[in-house]
Amino acid sequence: MLSIKLSENGGKAPEAVPYMPAGRHTISATVNGQVGTREVVVDRAACERLQADLEELLKASAAGERARPMLMFDHRAGAAAAKPLGFEWDD
Repeated sequence: MLSIKLSENGGKAPEAVPYMPAGRHTISATVNGQVGTREVVVDRAACERLQADLEELLKASAAGERARPMLMFDHRAGAAAAKPLGFEWDD
C-alpha cells in the first residue's frame, strides 16, 4: 500500500511518488488466470524498461489508439488514482 501525507507537504501532492523499492522481491499475483508467486527484480534496467513501455503507451494514447495509462484505486474501475508521466531511477 502506498500512502502520502499531504499535510506534511503544505497540502500539496509530492513531485514524485516511490513506485517500487530496489532489490529482489517475491510477489503473489495472477498470471494467465492462475494465482502464483513470481520473483521481481527491481533495478535500473527494470526502471528503463518501464519508462520505454510507458512512452509507447502514451504515444498510442495521444494517437487515439488506446486509453491513457493510469493507476487504479485498489484495482477497481473508476476514477484514476494517478496518471503516470514517467519513471526514473533513484539510487
